[in-house]
Amino acid sequence: MVMLQALEEYNQSEEPSSNNEETSGDGFNPSKAIGFQFPPATFSYTSRDAILYALGVGVSTSQTDHLKFLFELNDEFCVLPSYGVIPAQIASMGLFGSSIPGLEDIDVTKILHGEQYLELYRPLPSSGTLTSVATILDILDKGSGAVIVVGIETFDESKQLVAYNQFITFLVGAGHFGGKRNSDKIKVNFLNMQFDFKFDWLNLTFN
Repeated sequence: MVMLQALEEYNQSEEPSSNNEETSGDGFNPSKAIGFQFPPATFSYTSRDAILYALGVGVSTSQTDHLKFLFELNDEFCVLPSYGVIPAQIASMGLFGSSIPGLEDIDVTKILHGEQYLELYRPLPSSGTLTSVATILDILDKGSGAVIVVGIETFDESKQLVAYNQFITFLVGAGHFGGKRNSDKIKVNFLNMQFDFKFDWLNLTFN
């Protein structure tokens, strides 16, 4: 219920007031932060790490054709695709520091993870070192807070693009700085999507 209420308030929050400077005080200046690129971050892993991740998210041999995610000597051994969020997450941790122009005074206790997007361009290596580069693509004014859009490109050891992640972070209380409400930089617009399946939590009953 708390999550549903938060989402409703997020979607129905009032239009932000106009302010050409795009500032809200306390060292928060989105116009300086947009376009900032974090230092490249490397992430090394082994097949064991990939297997432990798969186990951690619930993969098991009871699932058809899933042994390939759990046994490194399997002829079809491969890394679970969602593992691609891990190196990107490490690269985006700089958002919580104090070295980003315009975001020096972010209160990390008011940061919420909003949305997550992952796109794979080729299978993840079974082991190796990946390098990720994160960029602040946009910052939106939602009135009750600010939405920070971060894009992360991940490359393998041959410098080929392996994955693209997008993290959308909600910063509570940082709105009303006069910025725009929407952005064409966001990969997925959930409000306009046609869903494959919908679940009614409010009318859920148990036997």
